[in-house]
Amino acid sequence: MNYKNLKYDTEGEYSLTYQKDANTISTLIKTLFGNVKILDATAGLGGNSISFGLNFTNVISIEINVNRCNLLKENLNLFKLNNTIICGDFLEHLDSINNDYDLVFVDPPWGGPL
Repeated sequence: MNYKNLKYDTEGEYSLTYQKDANTISTLIKTLFGNVKILDATAGLGGNSISFGLNFTNVISIEINVNRCNLLKENLNLFKLNNTIICGDFLEHLDSINNDYDLVFVDPPWGGPL
């Protein structure tokens, strides 16, 4: 997996999960819970969603920012991933997803560089 060709915006550039960290998270989840269906509630540009898509069978990636969601789609396509992508607030989509996930992963926006 190589992140160097990812599309990004200013906020995404500083908040994208590093490839090594995303892979560590995926490995920990798989070790603890197996091949679960993951809901990435704050997908951003897809740092974790890419790793999840490469390591798990079913991934739902949700991003609230419309422009960033479009970049997320492009980035997932670079890796030929079939994550379900939802542009919107994950709290507003929980009912429509009908608990069709086993694990919710939340890596909330942290506000960026000081």
